Amino acid sequence: LLAALILPTGAFAEVQTITATHTYILGDNDSRNDARHLCFLQAKRKVLEQAERVIRSQSVVNNFELTKDQIASYSAAVLSVEIVKEVVGLSNGQYTLTQTVKADVDVDQVNTLLAAIVADKSVADRVVQQQQQIRELEEQVQTLNSRLSVTTPGAASALRKERTVVLENIAGVDRMQLVATQRIAREQETIQQKTERILKYVLRDMTPQEVLSLV
Repeated sequence: LLAALILPTGAFAEVQTITATHTYILGDNDSRNDARHLCFLQAKRKVLEQAERVIRSQSVVNNFELTKDQIASYSAAVLSVEIVKEVVGLSNGQYTLTQTVKADVDVDQVNTLLAAIVADKSVADRVVQQQQQIRELEEQVQTLNSRLSVTTPGAASALRKERTVVLENIAGVDRMQLVATQRIAREQETIQQKTERILKYVLRDMTPQEVLSLV
């Protein structure tokens, strides 16, 4: 709590909006809904890679002594990605779907959330496991896409259903991470609000013991 008294309040937080675009070419066995999910996976991966580079460049992150893989995993867990534009087109006789997605990187908030993750090994381990799970599921999607591109019409239906289940599993893991991040953010916000109230009663000539007593 004493440490919280000297943390920035976020009034001058820097927010960077990062965007990325991806175009997905629909195959014979892809519906538009399939294409939306598949396109989003790739667009999200692109924007998270850019965001990870931005976050890695911040000095506070460097002070955590995190590896590149850890920063990538933790960043993916704390950032929310949304679609801002979607366009259906036609290229060489094939339908295409182009999505533009964005992630708002609040540097102060991200650093606070990363610090909270680093401070709790069980949370950090869970984030890494979830990211590994997402990567494995994405590999399953790629495998199913390859099989769908050469399968017969009769076998396509079962493969599409299997791919839909995998995509739903990816979305489920993403939701779990987002909920955990939101909980951490709420806890940090509560600490900040209490800190701001306490600061109103802290006098310049108070001793550390008096401040502790006030807290």
